[in-house]
Amino acid sequence: MLAGTLRFIDLYDFELGHSNLQLAMTAAQEAEAGELGAFVLGCMGFHARYSGKLKEAVGLIEQARTAAARVASPLTRGWLAAVASEVHAVAGDDAASLAALDQAGQALDQADEDDEASWIGIGTFNRPKLEAYHGVC
Repeated sequence: MLAGTLRFIDLYDFELGHSNLQLAMTAAQEAEAGELGAFVLGCMGFHARYSGKLKEAVGLIEQARTAAARVASPLTRGWLAAVASEVHAVAGDDAASLAALDQAGQALDQADEDDEASWIGIGTFNRPKLEAYHGVC
């Protein structure tokens, strides 16, 4: 997951990044790691967004959010909502973007210190990061 994300974000190698993300998804499925699978789907949505495949990006991020609703921590659900806000903003759906930003904030309200310690994501997801998504959107 990390290699795939870094490949397309930092190196602009979208083909290899996608391949790494598919491998991460296979691993998450084989390990029956639902939260990791939801997170990888979110990364795949991010990948599609930066590849210019907005319809695919919307579908992937919504699929990730549906999967996360059942198994993920508040931080993961919040990050996925923040990514959804960016994807919807780029796709021109202002209402969906703003709704997703609100949902990301609600998820952060539910998070506690234990969630931060067990965060499976890349980097961090917190209030300042959410404010950055507000600026992007």
